[in-house]
Amino acid sequence: MEEAREVFDEMPLRIVVSWTIMISGYVNQGDIDSVYLLFDIAPVKDKGV
Repeated sequence: MEEAREVFDEMPLRIVVSWTIMISGYVNQGDIDSVYLLFDIAPVKDKGV
């Protein structure tokens, strides 16, 4: 996830899919703190159904 985060941070344009993939990666690793951090700063939020 460290390398993925580096790439994500360098992206000039982050689309919803890139945010979702990063959040999913942190969820899969159990890094809930990073999940909340990214979700809080994400420009578009889909809290699910």
